Amino acid sequence: MHKGGEHIPKGLFTEEASMIRLEEGQVGFAKNHEELMYPSVTSCLTITCVLADGGKWGAHMSIKPYQNNFPHNVILPELRTGMSTAKALDKVAKVWIVGILDLWATYLGPRKDPNEAIKSGNDESMKKTRDRLVDLLGLRHLSGKGCGVVPGESTFVFMNMEGNVKFGTGSASEAIEVEF
Repeated sequence: MHKGGEHIPKGLFTEEASMIRLEEGQVGFAKNHEELMYPSVTSCLTITCVLADGGKWGAHMSIKPYQNNFPHNVILPELRTGMSTAKALDKVAKVWIVGILDLWATYLGPRKDPNEAIKSGNDESMKKTRDRLVDLLGLRHLSGKGCGVVPGESTFVFMNMEGNVKFGTGSASEAIEVEF
């Protein structure tokens, strides 16, 4: 497995925590006291699995291959392999799907109708995407859990966001857009 995640030392971007940076096509892990950053999300999609202990497994999906990193069609199986090897699959408490959602709708949950766009908050489209991620990542314990656009109310959180996406420390961290 090509584990991404350039480690950025404490204090370089933040006073509070060190940061793991996942470029396009990379899979990686951030400990509960580390931040996780996905730079330059422009046509990308990020999948972040937050563990009960605050650790975060992530994948930065890109439509076009970036350097020698994973192409989009194998990155989720690689994420699953990494989490499985670390015995983290059953510890996933929340899954964030952040990026240019509608661009990825056909890959994550086949849609037949343009009204099934994920970012519009279409419940059926989000459920299809949730079910596809449960299958691809082996998250059976999260099957049928709530999905939506409100972080506190959903196990699968969908957020249409462009730019640099960062997750803070701990299990309650949420996706935020940051500027450099």
